[in-house]
Amino acid sequence: MRRSPRHPRFGLVLGGGGVRCLAHIGVAEVLEEAGLRPEAIATSSTGSLVGLLLAAGIPPRRIREALYRRDQRLAWLRPSWRAGGLFSPLALLRLMDRFSLPERLEELEIPLHVVVTDLVEGRQRVLSTGPCREAVLASAALPGIYPPVRVDGHLCGDGGVVNNVPADLCRQLVGPGGVVLTSSLEMNASMPAELLRHVPQVVYRSIYLPLIQQRLRNQALHSDLVLQPFSDQPLCFSRWREIVRFYSIGAMADLHARGRHHMGLRLPELQALLARADALADEEPGAGQRLERRQEEDL
Repeated sequence: MRRSPRHPRFGLVLGGGGVRCLAHIGVAEVLEEAGLRPEAIATSSTGSLVGLLLAAGIPPRRIREALYRRDQRLAWLRPSWRAGGLFSPLALLRLMDRFSLPERLEELEIPLHVVVTDLVEGRQRVLSTGPCREAVLASAALPGIYPPVRVDGHLCGDGGVVNNVPADLCRQLVGPGGVVLTSSLEMNASMPAELLRHVPQVVYRSIYLPLIQQRLRNQALHSDLVLQPFSDQPLCFSRWREIVRFYSIGAMADLHARGRHHMGLRLPELQALLARADALADEEPGAGQRLERRQEEDL
């Protein structure tokens, strides 16, 4: 059965994690070199910035080159005079303005679904239509770092607060017979006991561990393949500064290399999954429909 446009075959999830989103660019480069193009993208937090550019058809190499520019790196450090954030969203706007992007999400080459947090109602909102810039500015508005954004009358902030790795959303987009590749920027939930010597460390982990566990469960349940380039790094308070190191070429190059490395290692698995999805989609209609009904019942 040929998959309808409502159920694309291949969906890509780009999770949040500050500057670690450079790993997404490395992942995208490997996909591009292998001739693999996602048919739907679900994003959250800073993953939405990369997701927007990829969905607009911007080559990953050009995104990386733009991020490495000196004026772009300095723009991340500009302070904000608006309530709700320490830094100005100028850098986000400048990066988007470097490319000829559509004005609206529904005009993108690849359907993009952006998770934001409704700060007033305390719930998730998913944006797939409307202005591109507003959606990304809201989704990437890291709490305390960038000010929240009003979208359709709702005050919205970092999508990572409610759903940092929206694999569940991507599964809805591709259906039970599609393939969900998740690029997760989550860190290792465990850490050496000797690092738990200070009060901020204990408080930080006590607050964030439930969130991390929920994110890991969500990505494992709804993904066919999960990339975790930072699973070797412990979740600890001392690393919080790293999420805003967009000004460091060395840091960004390392993050990009991690994404390339992990996608390269798992590329044969992804190709096998996509080949199997193609084979199932080519089955005679009755068998394909029965298979999808069985998979839906299992979820």
